[in-house]
Amino acid sequence: MGFVSPTFTYGWRRSGDRATAPAAGRRWETVRLSLGSAQEVGGTDDNEEPFLESTWNRRDFLSMGAGLGAAGLGLPDQADARFLGDIFKGEGKDVFQRTSFIYDVDQFGLKEVSFGDALSRLAKKNVVLLGDHKNSLADHLLSARLIKELKLRRGKVAVALQEVQGRFQPALESYIQGRIGEDKLYKVTQWKNRSTVPFDNFLGIFWICRRYNIPMIAANAETEVLDKVRSSGLQALSQLERRRTVVDPEGFAKSLNDIRFPSYEKAVIAPTFNILSGKGLLGKQPDPKNYFSSRILCDEAIATNIALFMQQHPDTLVIAVMNNDRIKYELGVPDRVLRVANSVGVNNVELGSVLLNLTTSEAGVDPRTNSLRTSYEVITGDPEMPSTFLRLCDMIWYANPANLNAEPGRKRSGSLLF
Repeated sequence: MGFVSPTFTYGWRRSGDRATAPAAGRRWETVRLSLGSAQEVGGTDDNEEPFLESTWNRRDFLSMGAGLGAAGLGLPDQADARFLGDIFKGEGKDVFQRTSFIYDVDQFGLKEVSFGDALSRLAKKNVVLLGDHKNSLADHLLSARLIKELKLRRGKVAVALQEVQGRFQPALESYIQGRIGEDKLYKVTQWKNRSTVPFDNFLGIFWICRRYNIPMIAANAETEVLDKVRSSGLQALSQLERRRTVVDPEGFAKSLNDIRFPSYEKAVIAPTFNILSGKGLLGKQPDPKNYFSSRILCDEAIATNIALFMQQHPDTLVIAVMNNDRIKYELGVPDRVLRVANSVGVNNVELGSVLLNLTTSEAGVDPRTNSLRTSYEVITGDPEMPSTFLRLCDMIWYANPANLNAEPGRKRSGSLLF
């Protein structure tokens, strides 16, 4: 297959209205979204953007899982069974497979890859990073299904979660063993105070991991550590806090001297800082340098927890679920996993990075093709190698679940990603 520009159907909603369900009697317009442009039927609106979101609350979502039981083996009543059914049987060409559009990524563009080939290749990796949108239920359902498919193909897999901090590893283990349920997990991990992502969005991932006895890894640094750095810089950390978060201090320091890093900071970290600070989410007068330090420390902590698990379980595929910003353009978590793994004796790591339902507003537009940017040119100043590239990721996976945008309380017809 040649290089292509995929077209797929999304819903349409105002960007400032992400957490609001459609008003009674209203339906979101359907759009056709091509990489490089988005057009609404009948016109465009700069204040609107494509979405794959849901506003189901936790009680509504959990009610669909009534009867799953401690081991997660059962199914809910017949009316909702089709919603969850495919995740347990995995047979036939279901909605997940039919609506999947998958693309290899290189510096020149996108190349379509088949469903089976994509999964087969990912199953051969040591690490697969899945980059989602934090508030998108669809992305987390897609992650859950990919976890299941890779489990069926690879056998031994584990799931690392950015949204759970290291101290709560025992809670994840208790959940997998069936000693606690979702409500207890929500409370014990202090999710309300330590995560900005709806707990509901992770239920599919939790159910899959318990159903297939997949270990979960609490991958993130402590909120207290990151807050301290964001406020006062890395120098504010104690020796104990540094040792717990960074196991490769020499490599951590040297990574900032990578000739590509200034371009990476400009492409990924600076825009995020501007957005968060503009919304007042970083407090009054946030320090860009301290934000930068907390950002790379968080990436380092996630990479470290993945690498340490690999060291103890060399034959297990680690699937890590995180915000897509931490994957884009290599130098966030992906490059750090490879470096830290090597520092603890895990060599020749094969890593795959997959961004889920990515839009051009996130990746940027390539001026050469007027479509989604897949690489970022780095001018080195070295006459022998005047330029190099940062690649967006290894693969982009789009999936458009049926009826995901149904209003709360209404029946969802057809199987979604499960």
